[in-house]
Amino acid sequence: MFFRKTGVKIAGTILCILSLAAGTISAFLAVLLLSAGCYDGSGNLFDRFAERLIWQDADSVMQDYFDPYEPTKPWRSYYSGGIYTGENSNFRYNITDDQTGYSVLATIQGGEQVLLRWDYTYSFDVVDSIEADEEDLFTIDEPIFECGGTVYAYSDETDSFQPLDRVSAQYVDVPLELGEDAKKYSISYNGSCYSFTGTSFEHVATPVWTDPSDSAYKEFTITCYILADLSAPDLYRSIYELSQFLYSIRFPLIGIAIGGLLLGLVLLILMGCAVGRKPGQEEAYLPLIFRLPSDLMLVLAFFVLCFGLEVSVGFYETTYLTAMVILDGLIVLALTAVVVYCILQLCARAKTHTLISGSVIYWCIHNAGRFFRWLGRWCRRGLSYLPLVWKVLVCYLALCFVEFIFLMGFSYSVSGALVLFWFLEKLVLGVLVSYVALVFRRLKIGAETIARGDYNTKVADKYLVLDFKDTADTLNHIQDGMNAAVDSRMKSERLKTELITNVSHDLKTPLTSIVSYVDLLKQEPVGSEAAGEYLEVLDRQSQRLKKLIEDLVEASKASTGNISVVKAPVDVGMLLGQALGEYSQRLEKASLTPVLRLPEEPCLVMADGRLLWRVFDNLLGNIVKYALPGTRVYLTLEPGDTITAAFRNISREPLEISADELMERFVRGDASRHTEGSGLGLSIARSLTDAMGGTFALSVDGDLFKAMVSFPRLVQENEE
Repeated sequence: MFFRKTGVKIAGTILCILSLAAGTISAFLAVLLLSAGCYDGSGNLFDRFAERLIWQDADSVMQDYFDPYEPTKPWRSYYSGGIYTGENSNFRYNITDDQTGYSVLATIQGGEQVLLRWDYTYSFDVVDSIEADEEDLFTIDEPIFECGGTVYAYSDETDSFQPLDRVSAQYVDVPLELGEDAKKYSISYNGSCYSFTGTSFEHVATPVWTDPSDSAYKEFTITCYILADLSAPDLYRSIYELSQFLYSIRFPLIGIAIGGLLLGLVLLILMGCAVGRKPGQEEAYLPLIFRLPSDLMLVLAFFVLCFGLEVSVGFYETTYLTAMVILDGLIVLALTAVVVYCILQLCARAKTHTLISGSVIYWCIHNAGRFFRWLGRWCRRGLSYLPLVWKVLVCYLALCFVEFIFLMGFSYSVSGALVLFWFLEKLVLGVLVSYVALVFRRLKIGAETIARGDYNTKVADKYLVLDFKDTADTLNHIQDGMNAAVDSRMKSERLKTELITNVSHDLKTPLTSIVSYVDLLKQEPVGSEAAGEYLEVLDRQSQRLKKLIEDLVEASKASTGNISVVKAPVDVGMLLGQALGEYSQRLEKASLTPVLRLPEEPCLVMADGRLLWRVFDNLLGNIVKYALPGTRVYLTLEPGDTITAAFRNISREPLEISADELMERFVRGDASRHTEGSGLGLSIARSLTDAMGGTFALSVDGDLFKAMVSFPRLVQENEE
């Protein structure tokens, strides 16, 4: 409960992030010191740090400063200071020619004490050349030309003619083509001379005659030194001071790493258990800070990690070592904060069951269908004004155009033969699409003609194949379906005739009994025993006739919507219990055992209590009349978002009729109609239920009869 407080969770999260960040940085430094052999005294951390920096400085000297044609002179003398001249730098070098073994360029002085030394070897393609005459020059007026199958273009930045790659050369119009001799002799452009050096035409002060066949590789070795006194304030001294500092705290780093990681993990577990919970409340909730999309935060963590790796890779490529160390620490802290946030967010979303639904991907997938439906609706609206064949052709040509655009986008790897094959394939496919569109148009016209009532129309099946021919045959035999519909209509009319007959029978039977017993009563003296029996029969038959007339009137009102409905909160369980109490004697007399199953909580619905009572009354009346004696009758109330009252019983007579037919008017479960009843009970019950906004359903499984009355549950304010 203590960790559920907001202030405690904030403080715990901050302490968790700081502990994990400190432990991670300490663990990384400890592993680095261990790999460098600093814990057993056999290694040197400075050597590990300085090796890559020395290689970079050596590469800069050999590539940007050293001239293999004139080894004793740098070819870019405008570089001054730093690693090139040995000024304000602890880096020194000595370049030797591997063929002669002599030093050609050096900044190391004799007697200087060195801390580190490394050797690197570089190879150069050097071409011998002699001075050329002016008549040997190739004079050109264009900044681009082709020589030996390679396109060369002038570069202002390097003042030379550089070769173009094959892809770029395809998009360039080359106005001039030189022979292979241009590589042996210098070329003249805008008053300057350029000689071929093996890969490009470089600017030279004097035109020379070169022969690429005389080119040779020359190797030079640069020996790099780091001065022992580290007097210059450069990156090497900063690395040395950092190495010494890390070496001095190598053992405390282990304790900080273990303690920080353990404390951070314990706090992370505690915060993961406490997040999404409030004091005194067991139900989980999603805090506002964690409502950002979960997958978006994972992407953010990935980018922070990539940025941190990029900065770490560039660790040795900057002179601001202190700032870089601080930046690395801040990146680790930020990455730790993002990771902790993601873990706590996953815990909170898992508790509130929104882990998937709270992501951007889920939102896109959830709304993709709506977008495509909107797009399809507008496309259909635009195409609705075109004839069918033109619709198909427009869509086909649009698809071909898009495909052609993508095909041309990769033209550097697409041959002319492939483009020709694509064109022929689209032409054949266009003919097939046009055929399908024309056939569909013919079938559509035939179907519309039949729909207007001309059943003798025949769809021409000439030139139709496969399923198109089958569809035409189906349309041509549509008359068979019409005959089936007529038979169904006749059956419906026959059922109506039987309905009138049944109504007449149900009205005639009690009236005949009343007339007969009235005549018998006239012949009996007043007060006789037989007169009393006749009066009972008259009373029963008149009540039956009254009930039938009331059912007819109520069924008529329900079907026409004239019945008045006054909705109010109704406890279905209480009403069902009262209805069963009213029918207890009748059920006992019919040898039926009721089984009532009600939930403990009240089940309230919005309904008309008087009409709902009538529904239950009709269902229980049917059970008394048609249930098999000696069986149980089950009345259950099923709670939930929808309250369902279910009535189950075993029928006395075989139910050779469907549930839908049973709900028709004047239909009884016994075809002989020897029981009392009008056949309107179920029909009235369904109409009343529909009028109150409920659902009435029947199911018949063998002799098992089940009726279900369902209403939406009424949620009270104290339940929300």
